[in-house]
Amino acid sequence: MPGLISRIFGKKSTSLTVLEDNNSKLIETLKDQNDIMKMKEKNLNDLLSTLQKEQDRNTELQNHMVVLLQATELSRLRKYKSEKVAQAARKILSDEEKILNFLKEKKHASTKHFISILGLRRETVSRKLTELVGKKKIVREGQGKNTVYKLAN
Repeated sequence: MPGLISRIFGKKSTSLTVLEDNNSKLIETLKDQNDIMKMKEKNLNDLLSTLQKEQDRNTELQNHMVVLLQATELSRLRKYKSEKVAQAARKILSDEEKILNFLKEKKHASTKHFISILGLRRETVSRKLTELVGKKKIVREGQGKNTVYKLAN
């Protein structure tokens, strides 16, 4: 372009030379700024990629945390269940011991006696007595209202 202007006008004027120099410097500055913008765009893309990887890692960690929390809750529930089973076993043993101790003192007793000493419902006492008969720790004699229980020999 500088050559075209000088052919048209024959010679370069000083102001035209200054304009061409300024234009060249401006073009170089724009190229430099374009390069800088491309570098910034690359840096921004790298940062976005890093951010996405971090978000993926956070999601993965959250998923692991959920699994750990579920496992912890399951473990806690199992422990609770074990404690309840142990408590029930102690209560059963306790009730069995009360029945056996009562029979050691009184020699025989009816279901009504056991209901009063254990403070349990008739069905529960009947079940416990039936279990003890099944374990051959006590024996049942009689039927209906005349049923009594004694220690097995």
